[in-house]
Amino acid sequence: MTSRVFYLISLVFLVTASLTAQRAPQSSAGPEAELKFVVYVSRHGVRSPTGKPELYNTYSNAAWPTWEVAPGYLTAHGYRLMELFGAYDRLKLASQGLLSSTGCEDAAHVTIYADSDQRTRETGKALAAGLFPGCTLAVKALPEGEADPLFHTIHAGVAQPDSALATAAISGRIGGDANNLTGVYRTQITALDKILANCGNPIAREAKRISLLEIPAKLAPGRNNRHSWVAL
Repeated sequence: MTSRVFYLISLVFLVTASLTAQRAPQSSAGPEAELKFVVYVSRHGVRSPTGKPELYNTYSNAAWPTWEVAPGYLTAHGYRLMELFGAYDRLKLASQGLLSSTGCEDAAHVTIYADSDQRTRETGKALAAGLFPGCTLAVKALPEGEADPLFHTIHAGVAQPDSALATAAISGRIGGDANNLTGVYRTQITALDKILANCGNPIAREAKRISLLEIPAKLAPGRNNRHSWVAL
């Protein structure tokens, strides 16, 4: 078992998963078993809100903070955190004999593949910088804005879900009324609404702040018959 047959593939997308090296189960691994590759599945780093401040100000007592990057982009802080993750992963894998502790030679046996969004591509670059500082390790990704079937099967046109069936299934699970979810999570929604109502200096506004508890929950098929959604 050497790093020559080891591949690290970082799939950077909006699914949270473990960042632990996966090994073959000991019960099934015979004396000739050989680890061929390790797959890491990672979410992107800290990003800015995906919406515009004026949208959030509708529900907030104070003005929403101004971010230094465009909506939905990875922040400098987020980049640094993912770089630290990469450095930790290098130490962890080196301790297991899967990578050398220093140098760039192993970079040739590592592949990082990211979704096409800026935050995921930059997350991949941060991981690469942490894994192999000063080395050349390109992050593979489709162009910005292009739906990658690996991460977005619906938007890429690969999957064709039955939106009506999905809506009916969700409705059945929540008792036929989306407001039931508001009841179940009322404690959490109330806590968040309290923060939005009391934190920061009040801003001048023409209309009163909208409380989260004033928003009716809705269940409806998604746009273009692609998926269903519940809005609270």
